[in-house]
Amino acid sequence: MPTQQLTFDELVEKVLHDLEFRKQLIKDPRATLEGLGVEVTDDMVDALNGVDYAAMSRVAETFGRNETVHPDSPLC
Repeated sequence: MPTQQLTFDELVEKVLHDLEFRKQLIKDPRATLEGLGVEVTDDMVDALNGVDYAAMSRVAETFGRNETVHPDSPLC
């Protein structure tokens, strides 16, 4: 699978809007991103392992999960 660029904004959007993706990312960040065709570095994995996903979930709940917010995003 060819590698693609994944912006930070796209990653955050997907984490906030896609509960199953978030669960997979928490469980295995490397495999999850590689599944999207991203060339993953150890620094990316270390950074993702340090994220407070519970806090991100609270933010998503506060604003409401709405997958139609960015309908043109290939990640939603």
